[in-house]
Amino acid sequence: RRIEPDSVKEPIDIPNAGADVQETYESGIHTFSFEVLQKMLELSPTDNITISPLGISLLLAMIKHGVSIEDQEEIERILYLPGDETELKVCAFKLIKKLQGYGVDLASLLYLNDQYRLDPTYQRLASEYYQSKAESGSSAKEINEWVK
Repeated sequence: RRIEPDSVKEPIDIPNAGADVQETYESGIHTFSFEVLQKMLELSPTDNITISPLGISLLLAMIKHGVSIEDQEEIERILYLPGDETELKVCAFKLIKKLQGYGVDLASLLYLNDQYRLDPTYQRLASEYYQSKAESGSSAKEINEWVK
């Protein structure tokens, strides 16, 4: 299953995150991306590796909205994220829209162990702001089918 950008509508109320907040957010993703790539080169200097630091950072930013305060602070630290929840989701939304304007098509899906249930509010946040889907109860077979 693929989430098409047009299938997710823009949230009705997008608060305005200032340009300085957006710049800080994007700069943090940039810094995180280079740190991830540098670490991958250190671990596997001769291997060919394909990863998406942008995908990792957007997924962790999305996860931040649903974890404990301690985990939120850790994600903020490693991603250099703004601490304000509203600013974070607005910045992510604007970045995704900007990338789509350049023809970059992003797809992400968060699967949660079937022992847990996702709050519908969190699922809506994932859909509207991160143009992602969050589900619980999915098997490895379902995940592998989505990746195809």
